[in-house]
Amino acid sequence: MNFLHKLGLLVAILGSSCLIKPQTVKAQSQTKPIPINLGFNGGTTITWDKSDEIIKKMWLDNPTFANIDVFGCIRGWNGCTESDAQIIHLKRNNDLKLKHIPATNTTLLTIITQNRQTKATSLHFYQITKASRTSQPLITAAVSPTVTRRATDPRSLSRFNMTPAEITSRIDLAVAKVEEQGRLSSKLQPLVVFSNMLKKGAQEQHALALSGVSIPLVEEVLKR
Repeated sequence: MNFLHKLGLLVAILGSSCLIKPQTVKAQSQTKPIPINLGFNGGTTITWDKSDEIIKKMWLDNPTFANIDVFGCIRGWNGCTESDAQIIHLKRNNDLKLKHIPATNTTLLTIITQNRQTKATSLHFYQITKASRTSQPLITAAVSPTVTRRATDPRSLSRFNMTPAEITSRIDLAVAKVEEQGRLSSKLQPLVVFSNMLKKGAQEQHALALSGVSIPLVEEVLKR
């Protein structure tokens, strides 16, 4: 190994160690690189857009036959000061002759992402290999977990121990009887507003607060 090659290796190692400190990586999404065969027929898009992950850093060990397009910003790329990118696109190009970088048929792509909610970082590795045709046009790198919420009994949400449908039905019936007697007063108007808000899907506590109806009046009507 000649002196220049040794020097290049040393710079690469030191540069990598300065770029990412071991203690900053809280989680690792992959331990074995995902293989990508890259051909001239089309590129490969890698996306985190179905997750809360954004790309913070990335590097290609050997850029002689592949290049990367970024959708969005990655700090340090193209003058970007902040990172928000979730999608990159790999493309095959004709072999470039770069000083001190030998021509190879494969290269490692390393990407560091960060979760916008938890701030935890993850490492992602891809082994890019020259091929006659691209093997994977699209890779979904991460998907946020789906949180399944248990259905709640509407009765448990009501201070009146009734569903919204039961409450509005009784209120409407009581108001209709008062109207028939020709003695509907402004006192009952907040009750009508409360019922209408429940019909539109408002939460009971919000409907009570915004309508201004008194709880004793609601309880009196519901007992009838």
